[in-house]
Amino acid sequence: MATANVSSDPIPNDVQPNCHTKHADPDISRRSDPSPPPRFPPTVPISTALLPSDDAAVPDLLNRIQVTGKEYTTNHLHHDTTDDNRHQKNSVRLALLAHARALVHALETPRETMIKHCWAEPSAAMCLAVGVDTGLFHHLSCDDAGCPCMKGRQGGGGGERGGGERTEQTHHRPVSSISPPAQRDTDQDPNNPSGEASTQAATAAATAAAANRTDDDKNNDKSNPKSLPFLSHRTGIPVPLLSRLLRHLTAMSHIRQPTPTTFLPTPFSSALTHPCIGDGYPVILASLPSLTCFPQYAKLTGYREPDDPRDGPYQFGVRTSRGFFEDVGVKRPLLEEFGNHMGGYRQGRRSWWDEGVYPVRERVVEGAGLEEEEEGKVLLVDVGGGFGHDVRAFAAAFADVVGSSRGRGKGRLVLEDLPEVVGQIGEEGLVVVGGDRDGDEVRIERVGCDFFEENPVRGARAYYLHSVLHDWPNPLASAILTRIAQAMQPGYSRLLIHENCIPAQGAHWEATALDMMMLGLVASKERTESEWRELIGATVRADGCRLEVVGIWGGGEEEGMESLIECVLV
Repeated sequence: MATANVSSDPIPNDVQPNCHTKHADPDISRRSDPSPPPRFPPTVPISTALLPSDDAAVPDLLNRIQVTGKEYTTNHLHHDTTDDNRHQKNSVRLALLAHARALVHALETPRETMIKHCWAEPSAAMCLAVGVDTGLFHHLSCDDAGCPCMKGRQGGGGGERGGGERTEQTHHRPVSSISPPAQRDTDQDPNNPSGEASTQAATAAATAAAANRTDDDKNNDKSNPKSLPFLSHRTGIPVPLLSRLLRHLTAMSHIRQPTPTTFLPTPFSSALTHPCIGDGYPVILASLPSLTCFPQYAKLTGYREPDDPRDGPYQFGVRTSRGFFEDVGVKRPLLEEFGNHMGGYRQGRRSWWDEGVYPVRERVVEGAGLEEEEEGKVLLVDVGGGFGHDVRAFAAAFADVVGSSRGRGKGRLVLEDLPEVVGQIGEEGLVVVGGDRDGDEVRIERVGCDFFEENPVRGARAYYLHSVLHDWPNPLASAILTRIAQAMQPGYSRLLIHENCIPAQGAHWEATALDMMMLGLVASKERTESEWRELIGATVRADGCRLEVVGIWGGGEEEGMESLIECVLV
């Protein structure tokens, strides 16, 4: 789900989907169905709910875990950091994780699975959202005595994003890293960065610091558990309520509890201090009504597949007439949290240009004619590219073929999004240092436009769409494709669609979960290969040229990896 087009009403008047909920009643949110739900008879005895779900599969799964676990352990003893080795290690890890999940499912009884779905997981998401909002996970794991959070915070309500008063505004800094940082020298004197202080001086300083430690200092030591009163004081959550939240987070293995009144972080809870990880929880809770109300919505609409982003499950559940992106755009800080959440979704995923995925040099760079013109040709246009994360990464990866000027031999890079989106990008956000063969800066061109309107960049070598089309049902996705097709040069331009391509069988849970989110939030979908080919093939220009899929790269059921779909005009 891209962040583009969140701040305006982007749907063109001449492209309106069929409206299924307003044909009988313009205010479906107030409709109710007086008929009781049907009760179908059970197909198995109740004893089935109290037995393991798949006892017969347990021996085979244990054997798979033993074999894969040995491979995982062996791989992690090697310190080969090449891309191929990292990918191999991750593939083994994912296989082991899949076997472990299958074992849990096989051993759980249906009754236990039901309780987990209905009680444990929804309430855990609630606890995590409260923890993110109040800085709980920061205070649980912060080991920096100079952090602003340690300065005179008063208890008594309120969180990091509003609520009660505090003596000063705190800004929680990350205490873990998605990419492991370089090892710190914990014995280094902060006043002597070179680390050349004598052992005697360092020992004396450490002894003096230990003697002067306050209770807060001890609580703030990452090697020590944090006490319940300390966490209550820092978050403003009264002890009785906080203890209940912490107990459930412990029961779900999200934090640790060494004693009845002390708690320790886990790598997961510490990762929540990063906005790209933690902000997913307030975002999902704010949009949850679109999912919880979907059964009622679907029944009232005769189980038709939603295709109107202005009149779908989100509007029914949240009680709004705005589309999801419009609604997010006016609900700050939800807009920022949503952007952070999308960044978290992309963390750790392979790039579409990685070796073994899509051959960029063979399919895009070769034949682009970069050496032919003094002015330089546009190599790639990132359509609806938001703040330019993808195009900046592309510039860094292809340093030898992109340039900072319109000089011969260098391809130009263009970032397109709504004017109010690209207008928020500072000049430093449009520059990639070292992207030129001579070490010069590469400047990415910025164009403010709406992808429902005519594309101002004509005849580029490649037009790139990442997580854009899945935000829109077919009529609107087709309108976007038509505008790009009109800008493409037959026989030269390529359209690169970077999206999930869900297999008909054996789909990965990340892709199917995102499909359910698209269904509830924007009345759209993650598409299968046949759906992609049908949608793209229906895009025809006035001159008779149409889009055609020439290949699909990447994907992978194992990782839920997005695919790269290449299209040309024929």
